[in-house]
Amino acid sequence: MLGLGNSLVHSGSIGFEPTDIDDLVMWFAYNDGLTLDGSLVNSWASKVGSFCAKNPSGGANRPTFNTTHVTFDGNDDLDFYATDCTTSSSLTLDTSDGGYTVIGIYTDADWNGAQQAIVGTSAGSNNFLRHDLSNNKFEFRVNGQSTKNIDLDDPAALTDNEYYSIMITHATDGTITLYVNNTAQADTESLAATNDFVISAIGQRGGADRLSGHVRHVLAYDRILTSDERSLFQTWAATQF
Repeated sequence: MLGLGNSLVHSGSIGFEPTDIDDLVMWFAYNDGLTLDGSLVNSWASKVGSFCAKNPSGGANRPTFNTTHVTFDGNDDLDFYATDCTTSSSLTLDTSDGGYTVIGIYTDADWNGAQQAIVGTSAGSNNFLRHDLSNNKFEFRVNGQSTKNIDLDDPAALTDNEYYSIMITHATDGTITLYVNNTAQADTESLAATNDFVISAIGQRGGADRLSGHVRHVLAYDRILTSDERSLFQTWAATQF
């Protein structure tokens, strides 16, 4: 059993890795950088990016490592700190300079249940990506602007407790696109490119909308991925389901 202060560090898999695509600026991987207290996550060091994620209160609100994933039980969340795990930190993605791409490979115990965020800010609700409590919509909010509701092509497409690669892109021209397993949803939104997206938490936004499900990877690129890159990424992502 891994106790307090022990770390999990695994070598990368053979073949493609997300780092093979340029401009990866954040990558939390379930099999890298975890420091545990029994099975509870004390801290989670990003594989790429200078971040340490942890629950500031500790105790029972820490997610659980379950060998192949990190489980959030609806009360857990992780806030971003610098690599010292003490100084609060965040990632700002600049829309106007090539756009950005944010990806979560995760499950939910009830995709059609209450609002639950995969990423957000630890304080306030100005930035988040969450699924909506009705018809499996996703909601995306950037820089405190009005929330963008993105309809899924098939409202019942997501199966509870199954893994999906949920990708959102925000292009320099302002176009916001949601991809589910690399399938672009027909409903797109737009927002002025002067609005940047800030991430400082996993599994919540502003202390609410806490996730109930399993997380394998959370990543961000500081530009829009090309069609070929998205296909390459999805081939890898499918091995993580």
